[in-house]
Amino acid sequence: MSEAAYTYRQAHSYERRRSEAVSGRKEKTRTREIRKDRLIIVMAVLSVFICAFMYTFFEAQIGVAGLEVSSLKQQILDTETAAARVDLEIGNLASLERIEEYAIAELGMVYPDGNDVYYLNEFSSLMIAQGRSGITVAAAEPSQQAVNDDPFWQSLSALIGNYFNGTASAAENQ
Repeated sequence: MSEAAYTYRQAHSYERRRSEAVSGRKEKTRTREIRKDRLIIVMAVLSVFICAFMYTFFEAQIGVAGLEVSSLKQQILDTETAAARVDLEIGNLASLERIEEYAIAELGMVYPDGNDVYYLNEFSSLMIAQGRSGITVAAAEPSQQAVNDDPFWQSLSALIGNYFNGTASAAENQ
C-alpha cells in the first residue's frame, strides 16, 4: 500500500475518533456495551439460580410422589388384610354348625320328628298361594280312597312303582 493512502487512512481514523470523542458517541457506545455485558452476566446468574431452584423443586416433587406411593401401597396391604379377615369372619358366621347352634340356642328350634310332618289339602295350598291365613291341616297321611279314585294319581303311582321295579317303559298302552 502506498504511503499516501496509509496517511489518508490514518488521518481519517484520527478524525473519526476525534469526532466521536467530541460528540460523546464513543462513551455512549462504551456505556451500552458495559450495560449489555452486565445484563448478560445477570441473566446467566439468574438462569443458574432458576435451574437450581427447578431441580430442587422437582426432586421434592419426586420425594412427595414416592411417599404417596408408599402410603397407597400400605393402604392396599391394610385393605387386603381387612378383606381376608372379613372373609374368615363370613365363613365362620355362615358355617352350618354355627347356624344350627344359633337356631337351637337363640330361636328355640328343634329337629323335626316323624309326627311333625303335616300334609295340606288342595284348598289349603290355594289359600297359602293367595296369602290367606286360614290353613287347614290335613291328616298325617293322605287317604287311600282319594288316591284310588283319581286316575291321575293311579297312573302316577304305577309309573313310580314301575320305575323303581325296573319295568318302566317309555309309553304304556292303556
